[in-house]
Amino acid sequence: MDVYIYRMLAVYLGKDDMLSVVCKTQEAANYIEKYNTDGGVDVGFGIHREAAALGIPIKRRFTIICLDDIE
Repeated sequence: MDVYIYRMLAVYLGKDDMLSVVCKTQEAANYIEKYNTDGGVDVGFGIHREAAALGIPIKRRFTIICLDDIE
């Protein structure tokens, strides 16, 4: 039964929202990702550093949802 509910939630939200990162504050969201001076993503910072440490580099874009913005 639980698998059915998760599958329906995934269909309802869509793939992009299911793969979002949710932060409580904008300050926390600032620690997720930053950019180099040339405009590229700094892979030695935030979520990219953690993913690389696990051997799973992030190769696609992702959405950050900040709960501070939902009032």
